[in-house]
Order: sequence, then C-alpha cells, then structure tokens
Amino acid sequence: MAITRTAMVDDDGTGTTGTVINNAWKQQFYDQIDAAIPTGVWTAVPYNAADYSASGGGTWTVEAGDITMFRYALVSPKTMIVAINFNNTAVAGTVNYVTIKIPGGASCPNAMGTAVRVLEGATRSFGFIYSTGTSINVEKVPYTPVTAGVVGLFGTIAFEIA
Repeated sequence: MAITRTAMVDDDGTGTTGTVINNAWKQQFYDQIDAAIPTGVWTAVPYNAADYSASGGGTWTVEAGDITMFRYALVSPKTMIVAINFNNTAVAGTVNYVTIKIPGGASCPNAMGTAVRVLEGATRSFGFIYSTGTSINVEKVPYTPVTAGVVGLFGTIAFEIA
C-alpha cells in the first residue's frame, strides 16, 4: 500500500525565503518507501516439475494440470504467505512426506508450520505443512507414509523469510 503523497511548500512560494525546500527529494524519498514495502499482491508460481519431490524412496509427481492454485504474497519485508491447492498428484512407492520449493527464491530461516488437508484417493485426513530452508514440506498426521495413488493437498502457510 503506497503512502499518501504531499508536496512541500516553502514559506512564501518563491523558493528563496525562509526554509528552501527540495520537493523532488521528498518525492524520491516516497518512492524509496513505496519500493521497500511489499504490496501483498498474490503472485502465481510458474510450473516447474523440479520444484516437487518426495522423501522416503518413493516419488511424487505433480503436473501443471494438477495445480488448481499455487500462489504467494509478501505481506511484509520478512513475511510470506503461500497458498496451495493441488489435485490429482501421483504418489508411487513409500513417501514419508512431499516437498515443494519455496517460491520467489526465498528461504525460511526458522521452521514454521500449520495444519493442511490431505486427500488420498477418497480419504480425507490432516497433515502438517511446514517451511524450512528453501522448502515447504507436507506430511500426514499422525506421521505415516502417504498412501500411493492419487493425492491432493490444500492449505495455506505463513512464515518468516530470510
């Protein structure tokens, strides 16, 4: 959100008496403030198959058509919100948890997490979504392998970024 801009006016408007004010400098200062404050606008994450992986020996396949929503917003210079809605992804073999690359080249210096919905076939359950380093991880609660087959993930996480 941009700040309200006001022009500076000197004492009598001539620019030669009282306090001579440099309005251009003030406008430049406003520009710097605007640039430093994120707008909170949601940004769609471009699809890249390499951004998705699995831990535990199995595989997790996410295709572009599986992503109903994958967006992020910077809500402060050090806070990111990520929203995901993945449908019909494919898990094969033993997968303890799935990993998504944090968007925008950001990283999380401290592990932070919250609940997420996990859909395995027609079975709904809860999981834990957490960020650490350069990844967002999703695991089932209680901690058991993700069932092989069609998997959906739905949730939002907010975390500190470095």
